[in-house]
Amino acid sequence: MKFIFILFLSWFISSYCNQHESKRGSNKISLPNSDTIYTISPAQPAFSQAVQITDSLSKKKFVSITVANIINPDMVPITFELYWQSEGKNELLGSVAPFPANNPGSFIIATAGKLRTDGRLELRLGLPPEFKNKNKLEVKIRRLKIE
Repeated sequence: MKFIFILFLSWFISSYCNQHESKRGSNKISLPNSDTIYTISPAQPAFSQAVQITDSLSKKKFVSITVANIINPDMVPITFELYWQSEGKNELLGSVAPFPANNPGSFIIATAGKLRTDGRLELRLGLPPEFKNKNKLEVKIRRLKIE
């Protein structure tokens, strides 16, 4: 009987500690200084980020898009379109879509060798034509990374 009581007590204490620890962690968002989060929505459907090309950067083949959070209760299908702007040109590098439409995650898009001179990466939120502004939609995206 003592053994069962001790076993139960051990389980209870470990469960309590794990719950308490996870609650503390969820209240705090700890980001390195260089990790910026951008918010895009139908009101502000794009953001851009300046890029200075170096020898090592020009050899990179992908742009990494990390979606931290998606608020999309109506499950409106969305896409993220990545453009490269340089020397007066605006070129589509590619697009990705989360599935389901409220599922955050990481995506990569090939640079196709287009990042040769200094320029800007622009990420645009793509919405279907039938989208109505009354729908609540907001996406949090971490700083784009060239890999």
